[in-house]
Amino acid sequence: MGGTGGMQNGKLVLIRHAEFVKPVPGAYYGQSDLPLTEQGEAQARSLSRRLKAIAPDISRIECSDLKRAVRTAELALPACQPEFNHSLREISFGKWEGRTYAQIKDEPEFSQYAGGGPAPGGESAADFAARVIKAADDFLSQCEGTCAIVAHAGPIRHIIAHMLGLAPDANWRFMVDTASVSVVTVSDGYAYLSALNLRPELFNMTENLLNL
Repeated sequence: MGGTGGMQNGKLVLIRHAEFVKPVPGAYYGQSDLPLTEQGEAQARSLSRRLKAIAPDISRIECSDLKRAVRTAELALPACQPEFNHSLREISFGKWEGRTYAQIKDEPEFSQYAGGGPAPGGESAADFAARVIKAADDFLSQCEGTCAIVAHAGPIRHIIAHMLGLAPDANWRFMVDTASVSVVTVSDGYAYLSALNLRPELFNMTENLLNL
């Protein structure tokens, strides 16, 4: 049995923020508070129409309090007022925020980090998973019908794994791209993954096929 936070019937729509500004391509930007790019703003706006087709009846939204998630929620779900929760932030890379793998791989703390420990000044994989899962369970316990979470890749992957009853390490088996939508459906307390990583180009492909 998965971790549905007491939800018996309903849907959880999981929306990853759109593309955001990365001053150094390929660097770690877990909790760096960066805005969407121009392309990201367009992605988030396009999500609004697509979410109406996927989940027109969203009654409640919880959102990471970082700019890229907040702005995505504003543009994708303009008629809804999200509740902000810092526990839905991405993992903290501490002093390694804004640095690349090539810049940190030879540092003495890296082997510990690669084994699941925290980056210097950051948080461990276990602590990250625990805070996200608690936030999800707290939110689900108050959800009825269709609810949504707007967050980051790491939290979304962990929430999916948790709801499906999988170990935290299984989160890596789920691909969650920017501006994507995933859905977990709960029926009689049992969770099903009913959509995963619906990206903008997949929506466009579907629309093009329907217009043939």
